[in-house]
Amino acid sequence: MKVYPNPKTRTNNILTQELIDETLIYDLKNDRAFCLNQTSAIVWDMCDGTKSVSEIAESLSKTVNDDVSEDLVWLAIDQFSKDGLLEDNNYVTPVMKGMSRRDVIRKVGIGSAIALPLVSAMVVPRPNQAQSCLADTTPCVIGNPPFCCNTCVPTVSNLPGEPGICGP
Repeated sequence: MKVYPNPKTRTNNILTQELIDETLIYDLKNDRAFCLNQTSAIVWDMCDGTKSVSEIAESLSKTVNDDVSEDLVWLAIDQFSKDGLLEDNNYVTPVMKGMSRRDVIRKVGIGSAIALPLVSAMVVPRPNQAQSCLADTTPCVIGNPPFCCNTCVPTVSNLPGEPGICGP
């Protein structure tokens, strides 16, 4: 693996929604959602493949009116890479290699006025899992109850394939 100087975030199969203090990203390919805090969102926007990590850090410093180290940018890139949000997820972030999160926080600087970049993954149900559960007494088939039917209670016999109703 190599260190790539110009990180690029994925644009294919990605939906983004910018809010006041955070950005929501939905990865259509992997059915995963992410919430980026303001720091990560700024880095996300700057990772367009044309800027180096040092250029991103310099631009971020101007945006937040505080000195931002490259280590802070690498921390965000490391999180994007681990979550599969970069065009090339084989980044070896020099700042993270072999370091614990606590060590990274110490190195980046806990006293910085800017928040550490944070990428939070959220659980997103698949469409068939997001549907409402079936009401009790909904028809079902013994041995093959529909999704979200707790129990298929027999109405005629207890044989597979016989009719039943969803029950508690």
